[in-house]
Amino acid sequence: MSFIIKDLNNTVLKEFYLHRDKPIAFKNGPIIQEGQTAIPFKTTRELEATSKFLRKVSSGNIGVSIIKVADLYEITIGGYKLVPTGGPGFGMTSTTAFDSNTNTFVPVFNPTFNNFYSHSTTKATFFDTVLTENLEYVKKEFEPGLNNTIDSYMVDYDGITGEDVFFHNNTPYYAYFNLKEKQFNLIKFK
Repeated sequence: MSFIIKDLNNTVLKEFYLHRDKPIAFKNGPIIQEGQTAIPFKTTRELEATSKFLRKVSSGNIGVSIIKVADLYEITIGGYKLVPTGGPGFGMTSTTAFDSNTNTFVPVFNPTFNNFYSHSTTKATFFDTVLTENLEYVKKEFEPGLNNTIDSYMVDYDGITGEDVFFHNNTPYYAYFNLKEKQFNLIKFK
């Protein structure tokens, strides 16, 4: 995989390569995978190998996010894919109807039930990098943004559901329901 930076005239300004058998030379921090895992209430894990990163992003939608902070570009490179979380509901219910033509009971297909069990979630895989204005790699920690602050706050909590982040009067809030304590929480971040 290559990450190519071009100007508006389509001239290549910088190119970075990812080789499946080599560590990513221009990443700052670990490769992260976010989304549903086999472990309940655990939605984030770190991937060690470049080959795992390439396999995950090549099977989904690839994306790049670039934010300029002071004189540096903070870049997130990765991808996401939709993951089905359920199966069809047909055969899972004992719903029947009486057919007066044949005087028998026949199974009834319930499309609402089917749709309820056929939704999907997303799974994202990404890493961060920092470049100067001259597009040179800088080994530097990202300054924690709002999502990182919320994620680091929630590290010690299990059983969290119903999460939401919203702004009120330009102030970020994080809301969630704690299943273990059966308690709704609203946290204000500055």
